Amino acid sequence: MINQPINVENDLKVRKIVINCCRGGFALSPEAMLELHERGCSGIEAKRVEHVFAKNGDESGLDFDEQIYRWRSYRSSGEPLNLFQTYFSSDERFVLGCPTIVRDDRDLVAVVEQLGTRANGPLATLEIVEIPDDVVWEIAECDGLEHVAEAHRTWYGKGQ
Repeated sequence: MINQPINVENDLKVRKIVINCCRGGFALSPEAMLELHERGCSGIEAKRVEHVFAKNGDESGLDFDEQIYRWRSYRSSGEPLNLFQTYFSSDERFVLGCPTIVRDDRDLVAVVEQLGTRANGPLATLEIVEIPDDVVWEIAECDGLEHVAEAHRTWYGKGQ
């Protein structure tokens, strides 16, 4: 029997996690959001336009005409969007968001790998971090700058 060295790197399974690596916070670009919506990613929330915007004549902070105008201008020119811009689906029937997207979602990781810096939303610099697959993890952040940490237990007193 021949002794062969074990190549730990080849045997180690990794998990890929998308984090934001700058101050500002996790955000996806419109291009990334549209791609994830078209892939059917479960982390993309799609609400019908009529459920998001008030009916004509209502006083509302969200003005459909203004938002759709900005969206169409962005789609035709590629110019950066306002930080508070609403993202629409390709057919403009849905408003898109990702409030609870799982950061190790396969579609999310694939889109960030595919688009690179074009996946970055406003004030975001997205990166993929690889960790051992068997680690129980969580995302920690300070002022939007995120890192992946191994989850641990915490106990507090009654006053907290």
